[in-house]
Amino acid sequence: MTVSSGSVSQSTTGDQMYQCVLEVPNQPTRTHNVTIKVPATAPSSLTEVSKTATTITVSWTALIDSSDADGYVVNVTSDTDTVHCVQTVQVEGSSNNAITLNGLNIATNYGITVRAYQQLLGLANTISVQTLPVINSINWTLVSSITQLNNTQYHIDCLTTTDIYPSTDVYWLVNGVMKSSSMYSSIDVLTYNNTLLVYSDPLGVSVNVTCIAMIGGVNYSQSVILHAPSGPPNNLRVYNKC
Repeated sequence: MTVSSGSVSQSTTGDQMYQCVLEVPNQPTRTHNVTIKVPATAPSSLTEVSKTATTITVSWTALIDSSDADGYVVNVTSDTDTVHCVQTVQVEGSSNNAITLNGLNIATNYGITVRAYQQLLGLANTISVQTLPVINSINWTLVSSITQLNNTQYHIDCLTTTDIYPSTDVYWLVNGVMKSSSMYSSIDVLTYNNTLLVYSDPLGVSVNVTCIAMIGGVNYSQSVILHAPSGPPNNLRVYNKC
């Protein structure tokens, strides 16, 4: 009797059933069924969570039915070599849906692919992410202008590049207290203008204002001192005492 072997290539998704048939002359035919479990869908909503010069953190939505996955496999390829993986990481557990990829190159584009796995890999979801550059010195203007609107209010502008997100990476301190009521607008494709309105101290004390911008885990800041107004507020009114 000759026993032959072979291989099966993955051409479809979802669980697959194969049947092995053994036929011997003058003997009953024997069959054996094999089911190979394969996730039927790809992880959805693959998203960049954060990044630095050498790390990228991504998350995704786990498969709805936890029995459809034993875990996930994350492959990382570079923009210069999309065939060979820079990293392959196995995330065990069907409910685990995030990972931080370490040891990446500075300012490099990477393709990040996530697949659910059982006995074989399922469909893929891929995004492209670029690691941050290393900034030894920064040429941001930060506090670019201060305008005294009246005797009680200042308008302060802080310029940053579009490498960062003003809503999350730029914040202000007024006398050491964080202020989140700033506004921002796009000046051009490379520059954001961040604006804060600051009221002077009614007791005539100078106000220290700091604009802080963060990139690659490093904070850059610039502080200014708003001196007390030389005159009374322009809306001051005096009433006669009865």
